[in-house]
Amino acid sequence: MIKQCLSQRPELRIIITSATIEPGIFVDFFKSSCSSPPVYRVSGKTFPVEIEYGSENPSEEGDYIDRAVKKAQNVHLKENDKEGGILVFLTSGLETEKAVQKFEQLGEKNVVVLQHHGRLPPHEQKKVFQDVPPGVRKIVFATNVVETSVTIPGMKFVIDSGMAKIAIYDHKKNKQVLKVMQISQSSANQRKGRAGRTSPGKCFRLYSESFYK
Repeated sequence: MIKQCLSQRPELRIIITSATIEPGIFVDFFKSSCSSPPVYRVSGKTFPVEIEYGSENPSEEGDYIDRAVKKAQNVHLKENDKEGGILVFLTSGLETEKAVQKFEQLGEKNVVVLQHHGRLPPHEQKKVFQDVPPGVRKIVFATNVVETSVTIPGMKFVIDSGMAKIAIYDHKKNKQVLKVMQISQSSANQRKGRAGRTSPGKCFRLYSESFYK
């Protein structure tokens, strides 16, 4: 439809922006016999992120929740930067709520444990953006809503479960459904980038390097 409009209204200007799309697809689609759409790349400032891989691969059985909570505790106790926030990726609000409960039962000190997902009330979502007292670490269990659209300040450590709830087409039901699945390499890179937004960080992937590749 947009391409048809351009043929009738050549004075129109269309701008397509994204952090992840492959521009060649759109260039080939919109180019004409006499011109090709320009591509501009704007690189923001990023910081190095160290990656640590796990020995197991993610599965749909749900064991990744316990492993993510255990890893969050391990990072909290062993990392020298005691104020660097920890962002943990899970698949749903139900999982983030369960993870918060599990972590709070560990009884760790000097932490504020929160969750963030699209169905939280606005006043609850705002909590992850609030400052914590000096010497206190913020730990946020979140869904993939924070992969690209939300930047939570102070996050220096990312724990990637390797799983997400993804919309797919179910041929039997003849409709789109949400299913817990292993994430793509692109999503893994987006998650890693959450640790390097404002300072150098670390990304702990709960899966092997061979799974990522």
